[in-house]
Amino acid sequence: MSGAYFVSRTELLVWLNTLCAIQLTTVEQASSGAVACQVLDLLYPGIIPMNRVNWTTTQPHECMHNYKLLQKSLLALHIDKNIPVDKLIRGKYQDNLEFLQWLKAFYDHHEPPLQPYDTSEAEFAAVLKKMQAMKIKSNGLMEERNALKAETCALREKAERVKGERDFYVNKLEAIAELVHDAELSKATNAQTNLLGLSILDVLFATEEDEGGE
Repeated sequence: MSGAYFVSRTELLVWLNTLCAIQLTTVEQASSGAVACQVLDLLYPGIIPMNRVNWTTTQPHECMHNYKLLQKSLLALHIDKNIPVDKLIRGKYQDNLEFLQWLKAFYDHHEPPLQPYDTSEAEFAAVLKKMQAMKIKSNGLMEERNALKAETCALREKAERVKGERDFYVNKLEAIAELVHDAELSKATNAQTNLLGLSILDVLFATEEDEGGE
């Protein structure tokens, strides 16, 4: 693998663009680490969670995530390669050239699939997975919303029943008070007092249907 450093910049760019279906014009454009993750995923499908690779990095520190994924995958493969991340994320030509030369030698040293890597398929799968996760979350929120709506309706019905019962008993008390008041005004006899008692009992034991019929 020592001959890797004799690969030219042009050859590296042609190799990456053909292999990964991308359009790099400089080796510095690979400094984010996303392309390296893609190459390793080609050699070892599934070794890197491509849906977690950041292809839109704009700042050096944002590239750290991609290199962590790459380094972790290399360790899982028992590949002893110390990636000079601090140098690569600065976008310097020579550092990125040498790393890509190593990457190509590593790729050539193994047996890659004969079919070219379909970047769009990998990216589509990542997007589809995110959409499915969003759908699951959306379904969960909808179920929670429906449950809260049902609970609200139940509480409203209960409140209406309580209000109806309260009004029912208030009316009873008012009716009894009116009977007693009339009896006091008329200085009721014993017979009338007994009748008053019966009237009060009628009021007490009357149901809502009885009152509605009256």
